[in-house]
Amino acid sequence: MEKACTKHCLLVIVLMAVTGVVLLCTTRSTAVGEAGVSTVLPEMVGQYRGIDVRFCQREECMAEFTVDALEGKAFCLSCGGPLDDRSVAEKRILPSDTLIAKKQYVDDKGNVIFVSVVLSGKEQRSIHRAQRCLPAQGYAIEESSSVSVPLADGGAIDVALLNLRHGSAPGQVRLSSYAYWFVGKDKATSSHFERLRLMAVDRIVHNVSHRWAYIAVSTRREPGGGEDVERLKELISVLYPAIKKK
Repeated sequence: MEKACTKHCLLVIVLMAVTGVVLLCTTRSTAVGEAGVSTVLPEMVGQYRGIDVRFCQREECMAEFTVDALEGKAFCLSCGGPLDDRSVAEKRILPSDTLIAKKQYVDDKGNVIFVSVVLSGKEQRSIHRAQRCLPAQGYAIEESSSVSVPLADGGAIDVALLNLRHGSAPGQVRLSSYAYWFVGKDKATSSHFERLRLMAVDRIVHNVSHRWAYIAVSTRREPGGGEDVERLKELISVLYPAIKKK
């Protein structure tokens, strides 16, 4: 009797999950809601100075530069091609109403942290899991975990933390620590599936599709270190309250 009840409960849960996904994919909301964060990244985050990034638009090159390195030049230093604030791949893949903000943050010790914010428009395919896109870019995910970051405004945010490896040839391997989380209107989560659940509730119950953002923060990782994660947490602590909409 108990086993039959358990099977019945599991069946109900599965059916509810499938129904939710179907409704999420097929329901058309009548209103595009608000965003939970701004895509204007601050010039200073604590002791870190932000520098804008530009991308070459020629597919055979696709180099990227900070505006400091460009020294006022409006063309690619490698091939002479045109530059833009988003990459060729981002223009090709993401919907036209997607907003993207990127900066490279540097402190007086030379530590570099990369920050990107991708804000969806009416379509939600702008936002996806890091575990889906990073391997496609040549990164191997060695380890994943969740970290709670105390915020400068007194709150806290849970972020997903990945240890990444890029390249395999001797002398060309790059290690990095990569943190990300999703932000909607008055809500945030590091879970892709929790984001889908919250989106489904907004669409089905409130008939609105809020603009979700994907925030990623990364830095170089030294083997056996730990300072890299502390640097990420330090920057997130100040950055998130600065761009989060009240």
